[in-house]
Amino acid sequence: MLLRHLPLSLETYYLPKKELMNLFWGGVARRISIILLSLFSPIYIYKSMRDSGLSFKIVILLVISFYILEQLAKLMTIAASENLSQKIGFKGVMRASALPFFLFILVMFFAKDFLILFPIALIAVGIHSGFYWWGYHGYFIKTGDEKHFGVSISEAGFLETLASVATPIAGALITNYFGFGMIFIIAALFMTLAFVLIGKDHDKRQRRDVKLKEVFALIKRLKSISLAYIGSGGEVTTYGVVWPLFLFLFFGQVISMGQIVSLAALVASIFSLAVGQWVDKQGEKTIVKVGSPLVFLSWVIRAVDRSFASFVFADSFWNFGERMVALPLNVLTYKKALEGKSSARAILFREISVIIGSLFSLVLLLISFLILGTLDGVFWISAFFALFPLVAVIRKKLVDKYND
Repeated sequence: MLLRHLPLSLETYYLPKKELMNLFWGGVARRISIILLSLFSPIYIYKSMRDSGLSFKIVILLVISFYILEQLAKLMTIAASENLSQKIGFKGVMRASALPFFLFILVMFFAKDFLILFPIALIAVGIHSGFYWWGYHGYFIKTGDEKHFGVSISEAGFLETLASVATPIAGALITNYFGFGMIFIIAALFMTLAFVLIGKDHDKRQRRDVKLKEVFALIKRLKSISLAYIGSGGEVTTYGVVWPLFLFLFFGQVISMGQIVSLAALVASIFSLAVGQWVDKQGEKTIVKVGSPLVFLSWVIRAVDRSFASFVFADSFWNFGERMVALPLNVLTYKKALEGKSSARAILFREISVIIGSLFSLVLLLISFLILGTLDGVFWISAFFALFPLVAVIRKKLVDKYND
């Protein structure tokens, strides 16, 4: 039943305009950089603090707390980005994210010997993330084709996924033989390439000022949709922060972690283009209705059967499901931005909701760890957040099909 809804013929292939392709290729280079950092930074922080003599419990609490600071920094930056994009454009805001990123890289080199620098590093990368994603989403909305938002996002995701296949295992091998410092150097090189590829031509600017109280009022009014973003943000954050650390602690080395993530990404890369075409044809509701349970199931499988093969299988499920949730929600953001004639309000609605979910999930992880003394809470907290998008489906707040 699923396959007959996936139009894979060349006739339905859509080639975005050049300005958007530059954004996509820049996104690929940045994706490689961020994969290296997101997978290995939590482990690097953990090892550095453990080597300094801190206890396991204190270290885990500090690691999670540092990532809470990252999300708070991102929240503050998102609020500032809206005004900045009116002055220097969306690409200008993306370029502004370069300074805090390279500050993060620099600080991480010294933080091993001066642990107080770790929270400063994560605040810096949170600022980078806030600036970058504001500019990325804003430029995408201003440049993309409304009728092909889904397939455009999936083509960008497909390119990034292909880059993601080799990156985790390559990063694990680099870390194993050359140390974490080389990871940071390579990440910095790919981020530099990302900014070169994105360029500064054909920039777009935010025209209309949006007040934060308008956005929070909208989040409160559109509870079902905001819950979908909150759930997506919370689940992706637990996957990005705690899952690599759990795998490292479980297997005792980084190679197995890299193998699991790479193998799962390889399986998922085959699927990503089809999802985007399906979203454009079918709409958000059906896709999310399938994707959300897949993500939930992936965490249940991890919790029940903790083996290498099971983790690869579950991570593949996660990659399928996560794309089937994240992609329709991104399309929804872009559609609402055009319908409401305010890209800023739609992006703020999405980003603030996602950050709320991230903060909520990290706080729950802190509480879970204090109670259990282990990271096992990641399975059930992630599964819990994975179901949030279904609220919007049940409440019929997502559409079955877009207008032709």
